[in-house]
Amino acid sequence: MRGVTYKAKFVNKDKYLFDAVMFAGTPGVYTGMKAGAFSVSENQRFPEENPVGLIDNLLMLFQGYKEISWNLRETLINCEDYKCAYQNFVSTPLSSLGYIIVAGTKEDEGAIISRDRYGPAHIDSLNSSNGHWFLVQTNNDHWLDQGCFNRCMSATENMNKIGQANMDINHLRNDVLMLFPNLNHDTLYTTQFVPIQGFIDTEKVILSNDTDYTQPAHIAEHKEVIPTIGKALKNLKVNELLWSYIEGMVRAPTMF
Repeated sequence: MRGVTYKAKFVNKDKYLFDAVMFAGTPGVYTGMKAGAFSVSENQRFPEENPVGLIDNLLMLFQGYKEISWNLRETLINCEDYKCAYQNFVSTPLSSLGYIIVAGTKEDEGAIISRDRYGPAHIDSLNSSNGHWFLVQTNNDHWLDQGCFNRCMSATENMNKIGQANMDINHLRNDVLMLFPNLNHDTLYTTQFVPIQGFIDTEKVILSNDTDYTQPAHIAEHKEVIPTIGKALKNLKVNELLWSYIEGMVRAPTMF
């Protein structure tokens, strides 16, 4: 998927809608921001991997329920603030499970909505007055006993080590996102959004098989700026685009 990753700005005539990191061939959004309003990202959730979950997803798609990346795209188009986006992500029936991470422009506007098909399984929200100044989400149900491990545990420890007073874009990227095990051979890209500023910092990560990604000194050699769609398609191989299209068509039904 690295070869078909691009950044895009969506507009309707002359009206700005949102920014996103996209995969060529797929219409849904998994990472996006409406500048001045909110940002959102989706992580895959699969507490139960079984054929029944796959059948449930397919049946819900055929019945007209929204696939999660389509819900993100529609929300980015239609909502103008965090409150609207939050309500959409909490209440819209979806065809599959997922973690929706949403951030706004005001204090404590931030939440991780762990979704079942008909509503939230769990919601974590920022609460800075109680010391809950950041949220971490990987691909696990962190609220369960021993649910925060490996990447979740590492990111949490590194965030606490930096501290709220010292946190900035550089610390977040270099001392959390770009450190093993949060950085690994499955990492496609890293993106940071600051909705209130309309700020986007996104980079594609390419690690060769012999890269020792446990050594931070080597990481800078394997970062690339994510291109616009025109530049991405210029060097795109047909089989990569076809695979991206197939991935986009089947990804939702296989998230169970």
